[in-house]
This record gives sequence, structure tokens and C-alpha cells, in this order.
Amino acid sequence: MTVGLQATSPTNRNGAVLDATDRAIIAQLRSNGRMTSEELSRRVALSRPAVVGRLKRLHDAGAIRGYTVIPDWEMLGYTILAYVQVRTNMKCRDIAQHILEMRMEGLYVEECHRLTGEWCLLVKLRAISSSVLEAFLDDLNDSGHVRATMTMLSLSTL
Repeated sequence: MTVGLQATSPTNRNGAVLDATDRAIIAQLRSNGRMTSEELSRRVALSRPAVVGRLKRLHDAGAIRGYTVIPDWEMLGYTILAYVQVRTNMKCRDIAQHILEMRMEGLYVEECHRLTGEWCLLVKLRAISSSVLEAFLDDLNDSGHVRATMTMLSLSTL
């Protein structure tokens, strides 16, 4: 006997199951979040009302949580992409929240992830200069909640 498995997420709170068409809709929107429902309906071979209904269901189920802008960081002057590993001496959640709330001119924290292993957090950030990045690291290390940091600079994105 063959059993079909449906991919579900641990955050799927309402038991919604996504079919191949739902996944195709999401894939199309990932490539172009501004696609009209008319164009989307053509690409997934459904009527526009059917696509609109599925979009509403996907939003309601939480499968689509929102839409975003993908900035050209270099054009905005944020030429440094850094990843900072953080080892804390307090709860990771608390320092992660502190990092996400830190505001500094010329610095943007894109993401903050909890990790397994030796390091507690991984922070992805953009900076306009090495001095801004240095100031961020100084502030973070001076907070008293961080035992160590290790910073990696990205040379390019492939």
C-alpha cells in the first residue's frame, strides 16, 4: 500500500493542506509578488475568481503571510553585508529582541536566527560603512549580555 504524504509545516495551526495548484500559485508569486490575479490565473490555468478565492484561503490559512520589497542595497548605500554570530550570557530570545530593536543610522538588521550548537544567534545585517558596523558591534558587546561575537563579511551573493 502506498501512502501519500502532504508537506505540512509545524506552524500550520489550522490543518490546511496545500495542493499542487496552491503551491504553483505561491511559486508564481515568489517570482513576482506584484503579478495581477488575471496573469496568475493564466499561469496556473484557473479562472480569475478561482485564483482570488485560493489567494484568500492561502492568506487566511497563513500560507501567504505578506508581500515584501527586495531593495537594491548597493543603490541605497548599504554596501556591507555582514553575518554576526552571537554567544550570549542570557536568554537568546531576550538578546535577539534587543538586537532587532537596535536603531543606528546607516545600519539595518535584516534577520536574526536562533541557532543550535556553540553560538546562540546569527544576525544578518547591512551597513553603509565599516565604522557603522564597528559601532554596532561595540554597542552589542558593551551591552553586558554578550559573551562573544564573530563577524563574517560577504564578498558577493551567488
